Amino acid sequence: MTKVTFQNVSKTYPKGIEAVKQVSFEAAKGDLLVLVGPSGCGKSTILRMIAGLEDISSGRLYFDSELMNDKLPRQRDVGMVFQNYALYPHLTVFENIAFPLTIKKIAKKEIKKLVEETAKMLGLDDLLSRKPKHLSGGQRQRVALGRAIIKKPRVFLFDEPLSNLDAILRVQMRSEIQNLHRKFGTTSIYVTHDQVEAMTMGSKLVVLNHGIVQQIDTPEEVYQNPANLFVAGFIGSPRMNFFEGAISIRKGVSFVESGTGNSFKLPNDMAAAGYVGNSQAVTIGIRPESFTLEKNISRQEIFVKITNIEYVGNEIFCYFRTNESNKCLRCSPDMKFEIGDEVALKADPGKITIFDGKGDLIRSTY
Repeated sequence: MTKVTFQNVSKTYPKGIEAVKQVSFEAAKGDLLVLVGPSGCGKSTILRMIAGLEDISSGRLYFDSELMNDKLPRQRDVGMVFQNYALYPHLTVFENIAFPLTIKKIAKKEIKKLVEETAKMLGLDDLLSRKPKHLSGGQRQRVALGRAIIKKPRVFLFDEPLSNLDAILRVQMRSEIQNLHRKFGTTSIYVTHDQVEAMTMGSKLVVLNHGIVQQIDTPEEVYQNPANLFVAGFIGSPRMNFFEGAISIRKGVSFVESGTGNSFKLPNDMAAAGYVGNSQAVTIGIRPESFTLEKNISRQEIFVKITNIEYVGNEIFCYFRTNESNKCLRCSPDMKFEIGDEVALKADPGKITIFDGKGDLIRSTY
């Protein structure tokens, strides 16, 4: 197993276009580290720099203690799985999987043994004579995985490998990649824009935006303690609800008074511990599942009108609008709502995330 270290790495293209800005992170030995962020945030560029397909403009890349900046791709010993599979259309499944060993001039008998073992593990043993055009998308992705696995590389790199698959296949392939990671224990770096994929697969997340690292932590910490408003809004589906307002301290109890006339009670220790001060401008974040329905309207509740309903089987998403933006309530499908219904909501004080005027985390009450 290999540790991968990025130290203050930047990538600048011609005309001064800076795609990656002073990025630092470490994938420990055996990690499945996920780079996640919106399109254009630099995550694939980072992966290509690790593979040696892009030059590093500044900073350092290490595999363990070995500096890799000037190493050629073939000298880095990585197995890379691409979004578009990158299979050779004129070769059979057997020949595609065997290709990395063939160019190393491994004995044919050994190649046959290793390909058959790999194919059996991936459920491809009955497809070895087929060519890629006769395979489904999921089967092609398995062939691409087999070609990377058979090399037994120091590091696995996955560049949005599931983007071209339908929803059912994506779930299935997620599970297969996780099983392979547990089996081999090879340090793996996985790129995706899908935050559900990131949350379910990664042992550690690196959240990126505009080429800058926003937060590095476990999926649980990123969800419960997002470093800033961007992370809070990007991680979570449906996204976190935001309300802008100011702190009001009344008889030792802290509230956030929003510009829409709503009032949110905060845990009693917030002001006493110095987290917030009277009249301080803040933004609070409330996850869709952190609202409860209330029968009676009081100052600590939000009175809203439902504008849209999404039924997804085991739960429903009820959307409502304040003066600021659309927001969402997640609740049980047993709740019977119709568009236009007016409901009173109360936020759980133990599940409120508070950000300062710059959008940085003050404290999460999770």
